[in-house]
Amino acid sequence: MSKVFTSFEESVRQIKKVIASYVGENKTLESQYINGKLDLELVPQGILTERIRMGGTGIPGFYTPTGVGTPTADGKEHKEFQGKVCILEEAITGDAALVKAWKGINMGISFIAIRLVTSPQWLQQLEK
Repeated sequence: MSKVFTSFEESVRQIKKVIASYVGENKTLESQYINGKLDLELVPQGILTERIRMGGTGIPGFYTPTGVGTPTADGKEHKEFQGKVCILEEAITGDAALVKAWKGINMGISFIAIRLVTSPQWLQQLEK
């Protein structure tokens, strides 16, 4: 049976890594990160959505010029395409997703949340 968290504070104690485009001013997440209990990866919203979509389609990664020359590109593979340097972004897949929603339905081991923007990509990658 799936666990439905009632708050981010409750769920963050059971999470090792957060990949997000924005975390706001969440003091719990900040404390966990500063104390080394949580790994945080911040990525641009468009890249995050595309990494999730790639995970859902089974494509392992893609190249993008977004982030070249910034700390985001450190440690990532660089390749030049038609004179433009790009970095490799790996697809994201997972066992669970935290999605802000106004309505949700608990269906067995999956919690389906209803929201526009990235939710369809999250649900698609969870099925793989």
